[in-house]
Amino acid sequence: MQTPPPAQHSYRIIPRDLRKLSFLKSHIIFSADLCISVFVSLISYLVVISAHADAPIVPSTFFKIGLSAFTSSIALFLLFRLHKEIIRYTATACTWKIINIASLKVICIVALVGPSIDASYKEAAQFAIFDLLLTTFLLISARALMISVYHGLLNHYKTKAGNCFICGTSDQTSALSQQYNNSSHSEYKIAGLLSNNDAKVGLYISGTRIYSLKQSTEELKALFEKKQIKKVIFSSYNRFKNERNKFVNFCIENNIQMLVFNNLIDDSSDAENNQKAKVKPIHINDLLTRKEVEVDRDVIKREIHGQVVMVTGAAGSIGSEISRQVAQLGATSLILVDSAETPMHHIRLEFEKSYPDTAIEYKIGDIRDDKRMGGLIEYFRPSIIFHAAAYKHVPMMESNPRESIRTNVGGTVNMAQHARRCKVKKFIMISTDKAVNPTNIMGATKRLAEMYIQNLNEEGNTQFITTRFGNVLGSNGSVIPHFEKQIREGGPVTVTHPEIIRYFMTIPEACRLVLQAATIGKAGEILVFDMGKPERILDLARKMIRLSGYEPDTEIEIVFTGLRPGEKLYEELLTSDEKTQATEHSKIRIAQSSIHDAGNLIKNIDQLLYDACNCSVDDVIILLKKIVPEFISNNSKDYEKFDKKKTA
Repeated sequence: MQTPPPAQHSYRIIPRDLRKLSFLKSHIIFSADLCISVFVSLISYLVVISAHADAPIVPSTFFKIGLSAFTSSIALFLLFRLHKEIIRYTATACTWKIINIASLKVICIVALVGPSIDASYKEAAQFAIFDLLLTTFLLISARALMISVYHGLLNHYKTKAGNCFICGTSDQTSALSQQYNNSSHSEYKIAGLLSNNDAKVGLYISGTRIYSLKQSTEELKALFEKKQIKKVIFSSYNRFKNERNKFVNFCIENNIQMLVFNNLIDDSSDAENNQKAKVKPIHINDLLTRKEVEVDRDVIKREIHGQVVMVTGAAGSIGSEISRQVAQLGATSLILVDSAETPMHHIRLEFEKSYPDTAIEYKIGDIRDDKRMGGLIEYFRPSIIFHAAAYKHVPMMESNPRESIRTNVGGTVNMAQHARRCKVKKFIMISTDKAVNPTNIMGATKRLAEMYIQNLNEEGNTQFITTRFGNVLGSNGSVIPHFEKQIREGGPVTVTHPEIIRYFMTIPEACRLVLQAATIGKAGEILVFDMGKPERILDLARKMIRLSGYEPDTEIEIVFTGLRPGEKLYEELLTSDEKTQATEHSKIRIAQSSIHDAGNLIKNIDQLLYDACNCSVDDVIILLKKIVPEFISNNSKDYEKFDKKKTA
């Protein structure tokens, strides 16, 4: 049974009518204050005069006091603009305004009506003091009552949305707690604060109690159930990272949605949108990311600054991020090349806004187009080319092997040849772990591209370098956006196999390492990135479901669909005959691959590219498997038969 998608920011759970109450119309406030002020003056006269038997109540004086109170109150309220103050933010400044108004009103009444009051100076003084105190008390009390009613209604509706804890007890946390509990634009009711500091446990900040984070899992669970906690807000990413082990796992296992807050909400006219921008759910990237990989930015900047840099596949996930980082490093000119018009248009809009001082050219073109690519390289004369353009989706390439070969191999050959002819200083190709012991067309074509690039350093001045890494989080068409979409739709979440594992790295992290590799890599090297520990895709799916506030297998179903054509359970970063050598960066190693005979390799590639356009698919696959002997198809009925013939 499908469940509705999670509502991460369901602000409308607080009725619009209640939001209107949060800023009562100024003319209503003005009228109410005026009635209170005039009423108090009349009552003060009656009380004081009635307390003295020898001082009779004079109707004309009663009328004069009312008229004086009315006119002076109108003038003073307009002067001090008390009715323009937002009621729920009434504080010290507003209190002083009320005291000043009450005092000046009494002075005006005594000055205007005093001579006609049939009473002693003692009785006039009593009237003034009584009027001053009662006016001040009632105006402040009326505001306190409205604030109390407002917060009562607000908390009633917020409790329906779910109580929330904040992790942290800093000054920012205190302000955050007050902001949320006082705002109609927030669905969160802060029921408590969590701290590792034993000295603070049991104390209160702005009326909110502090609880211990050092409790056992059972105690935490009991506390969360008692307080009906559905969400936890981390006051900052640093706080989140410090609590990532025990407490974060507790939240995931108990379907507690985790959110992170970076900056205090500013005083914006668009408070609701501001609220949405400041608090956001913890993303699965945050749970998978290792300790941030550091690179030598100064060395990279010296390599990039003042250079003309070309990026192919510039509208893709990796290509666009490389382009961003290159622009930030001060390249003189940036040449962005891609065949996808609409994504390139989006990149152009982004870069024109973000990097207005960088000379950027946006060129539509296919890397297989000899004249187009040759013309671009010859005209712009880049000193560095990052070659990220490729077809990457395994199942799609299994059913389109010709296009995979023409782009991943032919496009790379085309770009590399023109780079060498135009004496480009460095050519960095982006490869993949699927090129290692490939089991699919995509991986085999990328491996063949690696082999070709390795053999191009015997002639010319261009240094050809290959970088090899695994999956990147959040790339176009990758598993995480796919899972997010399935969860939003209520499931099921589809996983190909319960034991399938993959290496993961964030896009910015991978691109920083690519840039670092460009500075330390030498001609003919394949640089392999340390991807950390692989992640089981099933565990990834369960974490994402829990992060969305659902229980895996009950509220959101997980369905196993079976391995897709060409897919394998785990990826490798090295072939069986490859060893690695350390570089100056701990996360980058050199794969020591055997060099193939250049003449024979180029001859075979030329034949393969010709066959891809003119021969049957079977003939193309047979030749590809001959050139890349480690290519053994997996879960691919159409191509596995050629492996059997090869080993027969």
